[in-house]
Amino acid sequence: MSEQHRKQIDNHGFSLVELLVAIVILAIVVVPLLHTFVSSARTNMLARRRLRVTTAAQDIMEGLKADTIEELSYQFNYPYADEFGGTIPAGIKDANRFHIVSPRMVDGDIKELQSDDGVSFTDVVLGEDAASKDDVTASMYSVDQGVNYEFIGHKEGNPDDGVYYFSMEDVTMQNTNFDALIRVDAKPYRGAETDPEKHNSKEVVNITNMNTKYDAFYVQSTDLVKQVLQTYNAKYSPEPEVKADDLTMTIRISVMNTVSGAKNLTKVTLTYEFTVDGAVNQPDPEVHVIYNNVESGKDLESVYLFYMPMYYGKTDTIIYENMNNVPATFYIVKQEPASVTPQLKADEIGYKCTVQIKENTSSFADRYTVLRSNLSTNLYDVYDPVSPNKLTGISYSYNGAPPKSAEDMEVKDLTGLKKQDRIFDIRIGIYEPGAAANGYRDEDRITELTGSKDN
Repeated sequence: MSEQHRKQIDNHGFSLVELLVAIVILAIVVVPLLHTFVSSARTNMLARRRLRVTTAAQDIMEGLKADTIEELSYQFNYPYADEFGGTIPAGIKDANRFHIVSPRMVDGDIKELQSDDGVSFTDVVLGEDAASKDDVTASMYSVDQGVNYEFIGHKEGNPDDGVYYFSMEDVTMQNTNFDALIRVDAKPYRGAETDPEKHNSKEVVNITNMNTKYDAFYVQSTDLVKQVLQTYNAKYSPEPEVKADDLTMTIRISVMNTVSGAKNLTKVTLTYEFTVDGAVNQPDPEVHVIYNNVESGKDLESVYLFYMPMYYGKTDTIIYENMNNVPATFYIVKQEPASVTPQLKADEIGYKCTVQIKENTSSFADRYTVLRSNLSTNLYDVYDPVSPNKLTGISYSYNGAPPKSAEDMEVKDLTGLKKQDRIFDIRIGIYEPGAAANGYRDEDRITELTGSKDN
């Protein structure tokens, strides 16, 4: 066999040295690629997790914006819900149960925290655990597990006043587990009452507890008089044309109740009646049904009238007819014009209104209606202190008896007429599981979301 033929059929393969060299070259090429693949997978996993927790933080943000600071404080100090198990104290209202997120998603503690520096946190002292009210550091005070409670915020002068911290531990949302630290800050929106940008420092009526199942309410349109005049003048074509200062306004609220089985079926209507000076015809009355409990079956608790005075030197009349003696609180909330000018000062000083309460009772001592009102308050006083800041052109009567003063009629101030932190900033920190037990360290934070409640 020739030498050339032997070379052609030589198939002994690679030597060991050649194989080792090939493996080394392959390792040099493949190992960086594997590292790239692993890093890419880890990056994608972290990105997916960050997206999930950011989405979860957005869900929490929407839940926080739906409530006032007082409502948030209650939920974090007394987070009762069926999903938590155990016994819910009698008297806890359904609306008070924790609803920022579904309680089924939270396996750990839900609570308020306190902090002097925003870095270190401790648990608050609840009313049930304090020796006295002065020792309470929670923003909600109760001694009966939240059945009866008072929102106290933070003590006057506390450097943390207006700033609240809330914690949720072991939350599962978007297939991710985490702890959440919430910071609510109302401080930037406080200031002088005359500063239009400092909304939290202006005294307003608290209507956050209104519920259509229990309460009747009506907000008078700012264009009501304009609409009445247009309708009246178009229908009757009077000569001369009727102007706003020709009208006198009466607002009649009727509370009607019938008993059906074990239920009180209650209906509340509101009627505007306008009379015109020197004219025989009157604008057609406007009748509005503002409450009907046929579906809810709930007993009426309150009637709210958000009303705008006519002024023009006339006397407005508000009549509350409660001939079926339905126990309820009647709130008359006098509102200022949408655009406040110095004319309001003169209008308020000359403002006159009479309020008539009619019930089926033998004496004022047997009354069923509690009356709360700001009619005697000079609305311009908040913009420029005026004298008198309490108006004298308001009178009250009960079942046609001679007019009484507000004091004699035992008229109370509007509940909740106070400065409130209605607007606040929110910061939600999402942390690794177990971060709450470690004091919410920065190194455990996954992401952070900020937002604001603006009404």
